[in-house]
Amino acid sequence: TRIESGFLSYGDAMALLYLKAVLEGVRELGEIRHLIVDEAQDYSLLHYEVMRKLFPRCKITLLGDLNQSIYPYSRITDYDAVAQTLGIGGITHITLSKSYRSTKDIIEFTKGILPTGEAIQAIDRAGHKPQLVKVPTERREQVKIIAQDLVERRDSGAESIAVICRSAHDSRQVHLLLTEELLDTPVTLISDDDDRLRPGIVVIPSYLAKGLEFDSVLVLDAEQYAEPERKLFYTVCTRAQHHLQIYFADRLPPLLQEVS
Repeated sequence: TRIESGFLSYGDAMALLYLKAVLEGVRELGEIRHLIVDEAQDYSLLHYEVMRKLFPRCKITLLGDLNQSIYPYSRITDYDAVAQTLGIGGITHITLSKSYRSTKDIIEFTKGILPTGEAIQAIDRAGHKPQLVKVPTERREQVKIIAQDLVERRDSGAESIAVICRSAHDSRQVHLLLTEELLDTPVTLISDDDDRLRPGIVVIPSYLAKGLEFDSVLVLDAEQYAEPERKLFYTVCTRAQHHLQIYFADRLPPLLQEVS
């Protein structure tokens, strides 16, 4: 029904492209001699099958971080499987394990979210310990608390502040309420249509935050992240350079139960 209405999901599009490539063939891009794939962890093996058909004779460089696989049901779990899919031999695997983005306190905290993840080393830059804040369940009451914290972060010198929500719907709702609370402070909503990041306070959905960094990050609705989204939760928390604040309602979220 969705396809008949002209809508094709991301996952279905790649499956149909693969079928087309197998049944009808695709125009090989044989003139390309080297392919660089960024965010390699977020492509499925099906994507790499299509890449092999499109780029059959070039060398390939994959750049990725398995800890930041934000799509729980469409991702790779190791690079060996990718190499086998692409038919590549003689792999050179270079691991960059030191993180320069966040303070040591934030790095050590977020490592606890992924106890079996890739090893990360923090540079010796001390800062504030991440804060877990229990808030009321009612959204408007939550936003009043968050607005006060945003003013405190702004007044303490943070030039870039992100309020990261679980979904685009939540982002729109929180942005509207924050705009009402912070009448003298601009708050920008980031959506799929934006092609640049504005300074100051932004409200952004979790899936758009990857690859970005902010002086201060406020993560809302931590209880909404389920076990399959552990790496997504890790990714949004590691957007913070100097200050990380995580909000939850009711009980401590399961993903934080074992974190020191």
